[in-house]
Amino acid sequence: MIHFITGYSSENDFPVFRQDLVISLARLKEIMRWEDDGECVFSYKLNGEQIKEVEIAALVELPKALELYLDCEED
Repeated sequence: MIHFITGYSSENDFPVFRQDLVISLARLKEIMRWEDDGECVFSYKLNGEQIKEVEIAALVELPKALELYLDCEED
């Protein structure tokens, strides 16, 4: 399973940004407050706190002007 961040602008229904994440599933579960392993397969809109924690854990800087979502796909 590959997790990544997608970003959407207010003018576009299609993603204008994608950042693959190199972060453990265990750490991602902590950030997202998931209680069940099955929760990792859905798409989630990220809030400010989650964005900050993902940036720190994955050592990336994410765009501030986009709505950001955590997504996944089979690897």
